Amino acid sequence: MITKRSKSIFVTAISFFSLSIVLLIGILFQINRMSTIYQEELILIKQNLEREQEYTTLARIVEESEGDRTALKDFILTEEGGETISFLTEIEKMARNSGVDLVTENLDVVTVQGSVYDDLHISFKVEGQIDKVHDLILLLESLPYHSKMRRVELAKVGGTERFGGKVVVSLSIISHD
Repeated sequence: MITKRSKSIFVTAISFFSLSIVLLIGILFQINRMSTIYQEELILIKQNLEREQEYTTLARIVEESEGDRTALKDFILTEEGGETISFLTEIEKMARNSGVDLVTENLDVVTVQGSVYDDLHISFKVEGQIDKVHDLILLLESLPYHSKMRRVELAKVGGTERFGGKVVVSLSIISHD
């Protein structure tokens, strides 16, 4: 026979059991939620570590390549500081020393899409003895800058032994936008 006290203990045991099950389900739900948050935080930490590693690598590359970048800068003209004027003055001086008449006819800056460099097209009018004009053209081809010959047109001038024509040189210059 079930006594009142036995019923009371049974009800209390069932209540504690039910409460324990509810608490267990709540704890499992909380653990699952915390696990998801933890996984998201791990992903963020991993992404931050990768970014930090990329930054460190880039900083190291910038530091290691400083000498190379400085050396390369010597081969590219800039728009600042009158480098272009100094360059033209040096070319005219080389022409005079070579015995060639040289006149700068045109300067044209051509924007190169998607590049930090622009092209400076310089058109020269030249006149002189063929061997001296040839030597000047060779000097222009071997400029210590990133350059290329765009066009060379030479013809004999009148009834003389002199040749004249047009020489177009293209140089890379750093654009500062």
